[in-house]
Amino acid sequence: VYKRQVQDYAYQIHKSEYINGYNESGENCERICFLDHKKTTYYKEKMLNVDTVKMSYTNVMTEVGKLPIVPNISKTEFKVKILSNNSCELIANSEYRTKPAFIGAIFKSKFKSTMTDYLISVASYAQTGVPVNKENFKKIKKDYLTSQTK
Repeated sequence: VYKRQVQDYAYQIHKSEYINGYNESGENCERICFLDHKKTTYYKEKMLNVDTVKMSYTNVMTEVGKLPIVPNISKTEFKVKILSNNSCELIANSEYRTKPAFIGAIFKSKFKSTMTDYLISVASYAQTGVPVNKENFKKIKKDYLTSQTK
């Protein structure tokens, strides 16, 4: 999924593009993700510690625009855990620091909610190949949550 444009599976992102000469994912690749159409709210991330055997990698935020996040400290580790021959789980562990620091307590619940939505979007896109957007995400989330209660 990482090789796709992130806006295909993360409705929260207006546009993303690889930068600094990269055109696909891999160790040290970089991309910028814009959260608004004006391209003023954004983050740049770098993919590190790619491990194809453990099926994991880390995205480190290297620069931010109009976000209270401290770059180069804030990161998310992604790992795929095989559950069976037909099923797996995507695990995300995020660490972030905000500036000013007290914003972290306020930001935590919003960040957790956004990450949950992101993971639901990734799962839906991986399973169906249908791009996720603002128009269809509400139904996708409802269907996902309903399937988890069965």
